[in-house]
Amino acid sequence: MSNARDNNPLWRFSLDVYAAPGVSSECLDLQDRHGLDVNILLFVVWLGVARGLTVSPAHLEQLNATVTEWQRDVVCPVRAVRRRVKSLGRSDLYEEIKTLELKLEWAEQSMLFALASVLDGQKTTSNNAVAANASLYAASKGAPAPRALIAAAVSRV
Repeated sequence: MSNARDNNPLWRFSLDVYAAPGVSSECLDLQDRHGLDVNILLFVVWLGVARGLTVSPAHLEQLNATVTEWQRDVVCPVRAVRRRVKSLGRSDLYEEIKTLELKLEWAEQSMLFALASVLDGQKTTSNNAVAANASLYAASKGAPAPRALIAAAVSRV
């Protein structure tokens, strides 16, 4: 699994940008308060950085359709268990569940990355695509644009 993760440019990008100041807290807030799928958010931002591709509402529907069941039936229940175990003070179990959740997130990103080669759309500059994609996905969930994520991603262009 380690080699597969290392060979996925989306995963490498996600780890890098997620570690930038303010990005993880912003993404988790958008996830918890607005129901955004952080992996979809990172994917559409990566499409902007890597390909200059601007996504459309139809693209977002396709991405959601690809990962909704996985997110709902697999990732979210494990996330809930991890949070509950943490609240019970079981740090030993917390770390193991956190590792599992990370593997599940990687699996979801692999599903999304497989779509990268078939998505077609308008090309623009990477900076414009990053902001447009992040803003479109956030707006589709009634959320504000993720400014810290956009800034971190644009700095990697």
